[in-house]
Amino acid sequence: MISTPARLRAVGLAAALIGGVMLSGCATKEYVNEQIATVNSRIDQVNSSLSARIDQTDRTAQEALQRANEAKAAADAAAAAAQAAAVRRAGERG
Repeated sequence: MISTPARLRAVGLAAALIGGVMLSGCATKEYVNEQIATVNSRIDQVNSSLSARIDQTDRTAQEALQRANEAKAAADAAAAAAQAAAVRRAGERG
C-alpha cells in the first residue's frame, strides 16, 4: 500500500495536472468575442464583394436578354418579310 505522504503527493500532483488542463482549455468571453468579431468582419467583406458581383452579373444578364429579344424581333421581322416576298413572287408566277 502507498504511504500517506506519497498518497498526498500523488493526489496533489493529479489535482494540479487536472486543474492546469481545465484552465488552459477555457477561453474567456472577451477572447471569444474578439475572435467572433474578426470572423464576422471577414464574412461582411466577403458578403459585400459577392453582392457586388451578383449585381454586376444580373445587370449583364439583363442586357444580354434585352439584346437577344431585340435580335429575335429583328429575325422575326426578316422572316416575315422573306415569307411575304416569297408569297408575292409565287403570286406573280402563278
